[in-house]
Amino acid sequence: MNKTLENDLTMTIRVKGRTKKLNVSKLLKISGTEPQILIEEMIEQPRLFAWIGVLRAMAQDTYERQKTEVKRVYAQRDKYHRRRREAKKLRASEKIIEADVLVDAEYKEATDKLEEAKYNYEVLNVITEAFEQRKDMLQSTGAFVRKEYGELNLDNLKEKARERVQKG
Repeated sequence: MNKTLENDLTMTIRVKGRTKKLNVSKLLKISGTEPQILIEEMIEQPRLFAWIGVLRAMAQDTYERQKTEVKRVYAQRDKYHRRRREAKKLRASEKIIEADVLVDAEYKEATDKLEEAKYNYEVLNVITEAFEQRKDMLQSTGAFVRKEYGELNLDNLKEKARERVQKG
């Protein structure tokens, strides 16, 4: 049974400190299979693909930077907890220090930001793959329409439309 989604798939992502709301369903939707609509969709595809590609690259950069930030915060908090334990003359094994760092608020904040950056990057990877599929589908449909209608130009389309009207 063919069933279309009743609700739009809308994603909110955060890239480079800016929040973007993406209506993925609307971005990927193809308005129809009439030749003129397909031409418009084919013209629009590279712009949309480039825009998503730029967002993806920004998300990847944010993700990579945040991985480095987590390592930096870990080292900083490790040093802090070692000094704190030494000052209080408390036991400071590697496991205890690691446990202190893992529950540290600053480290938790950095790892939360890393998870958000990873999520945004992965979502944009999936959307990029969907745009690849959209491009392939547009090419296949365009080839079918060219076979059906001949080369896609307005004069040719008008002539084909007249022929079909005359044939009934």
